[in-house]
Amino acid sequence: VWTIDADGGNPRTLASSDLSDSFHLTWSPATPILYQQPGNRNYYELDPETGRERLLLRRPVGWIFSPIHSPDGQKIAVAWSGRPNRGIWIIDVKNRGEMPVYVTAAASATPIGWSADGRSIYVVEGKNSTYRGLTGPSGETITGTRILSVPVNGGAVQTVADLPFKEIGSIAMAPDRRRFVVTVYSSQSDVWVVDNFDGSREPRIPRESSSRD
Repeated sequence: VWTIDADGGNPRTLASSDLSDSFHLTWSPATPILYQQPGNRNYYELDPETGRERLLLRRPVGWIFSPIHSPDGQKIAVAWSGRPNRGIWIIDVKNRGEMPVYVTAAASATPIGWSADGRSIYVVEGKNSTYRGLTGPSGETITGTRILSVPVNGGAVQTVADLPFKEIGSIAMAPDRRRFVVTVYSSQSDVWVVDNFDGSREPRIPRESSSRD
């Protein structure tokens, strides 16, 4: 993990450990940086000012991906396969407490953002499709995708959108929390049948008859 000045120059290394080949890294609203440990079973929390590091999970069981800090920086939503509650978890930044908020059997469930008031988490859920490298948390694209709103303190999970695309990569939420940006690898559309279709490039002009014809 390195930092570089926003106007270019002055690169400097920060982390004492290697970053996972998933390249998962996120900067909190406060100071710390989270970067994934090789093996994808835990994250390091790094203070870029002091260089101090500590592990995020107290019990690194299963695989963990896609940490997203709450607006106040006090909680972290993650996708965690720690059994028996595989799905979306919340980790308390101060005491490292862990709590499942959305348990699912879906092959792919990933947090992508929080609501402005911090009361719910936006989650992308679907089925794993084709392995395409660094396209998503697991390297696989997703099919049958929908975006959910998951309440943090319990309540009904709501479907925000059923995405009409056949195969997608990653999804990002805009800062205004009203729009999503999706990378689409393949899509489906309508098929139209047109009768008497003229595919010529130039319009056909009827030839006028003359006495010489």
